Amino acid sequence: MDQFAYVVAHDLKAPLRGISNLAEWIEEDIKGKVNHETDQNLKMLRSRVSRLENLIQGILMYAKAGKTKANPELIETKPFVEEIIALLHPPKNSTIKLEGNWPIVETDPIRFHQIVSNLISNAIKYNDKERIEIILNCKTDGETINFSITDNGNGIEEEYHQKIFQLFQTLATNDEQTSTGIGLSIVKNIIDELGGNIKVESKLNIGSKFTFQLPIKETLNFDKK
Repeated sequence: MDQFAYVVAHDLKAPLRGISNLAEWIEEDIKGKVNHETDQNLKMLRSRVSRLENLIQGILMYAKAGKTKANPELIETKPFVEEIIALLHPPKNSTIKLEGNWPIVETDPIRFHQIVSNLISNAIKYNDKERIEIILNCKTDGETINFSITDNGNGIEEEYHQKIFQLFQTLATNDEQTSTGIGLSIVKNIIDELGGNIKVESKLNIGSKFTFQLPIKETLNFDKK
């Protein structure tokens, strides 16, 4: 994966940027001289180049996930998550509630941020309801800290509940979403590194609930290698 990520970063990004620039120059040169269909095809070309660039960036992020040196810190989980929500700038038609008991944990803030940010972003992105409702819950259970994110979004058919955590798996067609199908793979990769697990409960058109557990002993005694 490291070697592949290196090749992707150095050998594919530059020519893709060249293709995008060429398409932009062609658009400028023929503006007003071609029919609507040709104009739309050029826009689609640039859109798909942009998607490939996002895929490359996602591959690099996936390769790095869990491999950077851990810098554990004590985190007050509730204000930490509230700050993540603020940074995401959720749409005005959304309501995000925090419930349960949010503990102080010792973990890597960057990795924890990646997990929570990805899951909240997905709950917002894949929701076409008039009112977006998201509930974040946290509780401790013996040796485990349990976090859940519940939404009233589009939902996921049961046959895809495990596939969505695999690399490049996305339920939308390329032209419907800008999703790369890497975000949840990164989340699972990080949670695995922390000694935890993640699962999803979901019904199509009703909503989803992502739950991830982190062992308290692993969280409090984070691997400092």
